[in-house]
Amino acid sequence: MPKYLENAHKNKIKRSRSQEKRIAREYRGRVVAGSGSGREKGDVNTRTYKIEAKRTDTERISIRREWLTKITNQAISVGRLPLLEIEFEGGATAPNLQWVMLEKSEFLRLLSIYERTDPFST
Repeated sequence: MPKYLENAHKNKIKRSRSQEKRIAREYRGRVVAGSGSGREKGDVNTRTYKIEAKRTDTERISIRREWLTKITNQAISVGRLPLLEIEFEGGATAPNLQWVMLEKSEFLRLLSIYERTDPFST
């Protein structure tokens, strides 16, 4: 492999690991050793969620059904809820954007809790 491709690959892995560490810190979880390639699956685990992390340096990302199916099956097998976090790296000209995907039923559950506890809701 040419040296410039090797460096690009190393940088991609480094940015992915950095994303996983950030997610673990923010969600009070832990990074899965080997990023899910070993016995334990997923990228980050918390008490409640199993999180798959994806990132891109480009303007778009295609969300694959297989990602959602995989993280859902892995989460269910250990009694957790699945999350997919996507990060668009902004570079020098724009901030990073971070989005979280979760199953609709979980979103509706969280919404109902929020609405019951929100003092500003009507």
